[in-house]
Amino acid sequence: MSQKEDVKKLLELVQQYPDVEIVPMIDCEAVPSDDYAYYAGSWGYASLDEYYRDDERIYFRSEDEEQLIDDEYDSFCGQGMNDDKVMEKAREKVNAYPWTKCICVYIGPA
Repeated sequence: MSQKEDVKKLLELVQQYPDVEIVPMIDCEAVPSDDYAYYAGSWGYASLDEYYRDDERIYFRSEDEEQLIDDEYDSFCGQGMNDDKVMEKAREKVNAYPWTKCICVYIGPA
């Protein structure tokens, strides 16, 4: 997709969801050092998503949900439940995270 198409998609999402937070995700290659206060970037893909933030990082439902469920699954193992029940508990726990709806915008190097 071209930058023009990416920006068009972002603007469409903002029109459809005007009260939803915009979360820019900046590629580490766009900020090669801390020598300067600002760096130029380029607009990338935008999508409607949900995020959850803990003390270590930010998770996006579209990208990280299955890994979070797997992690929770491991925490429930060995508690005397069958695999289906463990998976159900893991999904319930992840669904109960404080997910926040957002428009996620990827920013790449210029």
